[in-house]
Amino acid sequence: MERDPVSDADPTPGGAPAVGGAPTLGDAIREGLSRREALRLGERLAAEIAARHARGLVHGALTPRAVILQRDGTVGVLEPDEAGERVLQVLRYASPEIARREEPSVGSDAFSLALIVRELVEGIPARRSEGEQVALDAVDGRVSVPHGFEGELQGLVVLAASPHVDQRPSAAHFAAALRGATQIRGVSRKEALVALVAALAVLMLVFAMRRSAAAREVADQQFADSRAAIEGLLAGTYPELGRVRDVARLAQAGERALASLDVPDAAQDPDGASLLARALLWNGRAQLRLGDVARARAHFERAVEVVDAAPTASLDGEVRLPSLLELCTLAIEAHDLEAAQALNDRAIELGEAVESPGPEVRLALGRAQIQRGQFALDATGTDEDTAREAFERARDLLDGLAGAGTELIGLRAEIRQMQARLAGLTGDRDSEIELLAEHVELVERLVEESPGSVEPRAGLAAANDELGRARAAGGDFPGAVEAWRAASEGWRLLAETEDAPPGWRLEWARTTGGLAEALDRIGGAQEATELHALAIEELERLVGSGLGGELLPLLIERHLSAAEGLLAAGDLRRARVRLASASKRLGSIPADRLPSFDPAPLRARALIASAELSLATSEWSIADQRASLFFGLYERRSEEGKIADLQRLRVRGMLVSASTRAARGSSEDAGRLRRRARDVAADLVAQDDGDAVARALLARTLFVLGLDAEAARELEVLESVGYRGLELSAVRAATAHIRRR
Repeated sequence: MERDPVSDADPTPGGAPAVGGAPTLGDAIREGLSRREALRLGERLAAEIAARHARGLVHGALTPRAVILQRDGTVGVLEPDEAGERVLQVLRYASPEIARREEPSVGSDAFSLALIVRELVEGIPARRSEGEQVALDAVDGRVSVPHGFEGELQGLVVLAASPHVDQRPSAAHFAAALRGATQIRGVSRKEALVALVAALAVLMLVFAMRRSAAAREVADQQFADSRAAIEGLLAGTYPELGRVRDVARLAQAGERALASLDVPDAAQDPDGASLLARALLWNGRAQLRLGDVARARAHFERAVEVVDAAPTASLDGEVRLPSLLELCTLAIEAHDLEAAQALNDRAIELGEAVESPGPEVRLALGRAQIQRGQFALDATGTDEDTAREAFERARDLLDGLAGAGTELIGLRAEIRQMQARLAGLTGDRDSEIELLAEHVELVERLVEESPGSVEPRAGLAAANDELGRARAAGGDFPGAVEAWRAASEGWRLLAETEDAPPGWRLEWARTTGGLAEALDRIGGAQEATELHALAIEELERLVGSGLGGELLPLLIERHLSAAEGLLAAGDLRRARVRLASASKRLGSIPADRLPSFDPAPLRARALIASAELSLATSEWSIADQRASLFFGLYERRSEEGKIADLQRLRVRGMLVSASTRAARGSSEDAGRLRRRARDVAADLVAQDDGDAVARALLARTLFVLGLDAEAARELEVLESVGYRGLELSAVRAATAHIRRR
């Protein structure tokens, strides 16, 4: 076999130079192998590693370069110091425990062996990152999804990548599977997992049926072997359920395997009880994926019962704790919050009692603490201190874990989201935005980890939407545009997928409307007009499709936002059309259709927008009439203590009334109204320094009062945060000379 000239500095996986003149497996990979050659070399390597393990030897640093291709067709394995392999190249094939510098074991070699076999067959490394990312992937145990395997070998490749050393198959198992392998390239991971679970489940049933007096000893041993296989497979494939769209066949096989487990006395058969409990948990989760809540609940409840009866303490954290949390989630979905909280408290008590909790227990306990914090925020009489304590405890539990599995990343993302919610409740807007930005970054990592799954993508769109709303509330409209643009595009792509639920189209319309409003605030009037129209068109379609009147308030809001943007841009004709549509929709909502809907805020907004439009067309009487109607509504709301959301509208109404008074020659009344408008706007800014919309109103009132220098100062603050709404065009032009001094 001719060698390629490669230097020691070549970082290409599998591409290191030959050692001592002998070709290596890395050379063979670079030159290219047929499938038959790849399987044959893999079998010889597995046999050699198995022989070393039988002699009590563990390598701990297997790479293609450490494997020599000898003249007689056999392979030899160089010791780590002989191979002279670079650290990052070792980490490309290393198990998580090796990357963490723990003592290597036969399971560590099995992990590396599986990655080398995959590279032989697939032609590319299972870890394809470069530089320091290789080390991070190794610590996390991350590898790509295998391709080109089926049957037993597929199952061995999947199990070998398990984070749990004791679940990995032996090198001897690999050698036997490779020896008889007849793989078909292109079989999917899902089909392989389903086939393997189904085959083993059927095998268990066959073994059980073959129990007879004449062959009881042999049958018992076979049954025990099949139990062990099922145990490892269920534990190893559960994380894959989230990546399998159609889990029906996999769940059916799991149910058959579960039915074959006969454990009459958990106390007398602790191993059987352990397998049964884990199988119940696995099958419960599979049934949840299928939507069979009743069967899932029954499995989780029975899993808890089995653990209660079993003497194995390790099952507390491994099975009982996650089963309780699954039952808690089901109780929440059934709106039985009292039962849910009791189950969650029991889970926390159980988790805190586990001595030296491992990663799985800490993950489950972290999830329980997050739920505890959510209960504290959602309960009547929000307990902010309990929520803060719970989220901090959850963060401590999870931040101490190495790795970046999807569950861990998801929980960390959820903590940031809930801490942001808490910060928002306490008025700490800067922390809220910072935490939401971290939340978005973590959800982006989830998408990278599961690029083919729609759930993380939907989560990312929702996260960007939440960040956009927080930034807009804080006056950072350029930042809000960035976040809402990402959210809108995310929902659009999701809505175009096959079998997309209508809710995704609704989310697209909603976030697109928010993006349009933010663009209006920064001077992007043309794009904003187009986006307003798209959002309204989609909402009209959804309302017409029979989704219900629940969307009507949102549709009215979008019409009003579009009208206000058009009015600021001077497009009075189209502004009038949008206002007419909003008013028509407002009048078409019967009280019994949306009994909880309060139309007053939208009605007030429509009145002010109509008054401003009439003012722009010199229809003084109509403008004054609309403003008067607004102030009548304001007084009624004031008596009810419901005017907090009308204060900005109040400023706009005063400015309209002042202009109509001035047009009629009542300059004194006009001045009085403008000064009152200034005072209200100043109070709003004092209450929230980041309220850019209130500051824009203040700049307008200062300008019409002739206080150009003060208006210019407010304008400078607005422009420093990117606020360039067209309603300030006159103020900007009139005060430009002040800034040029």
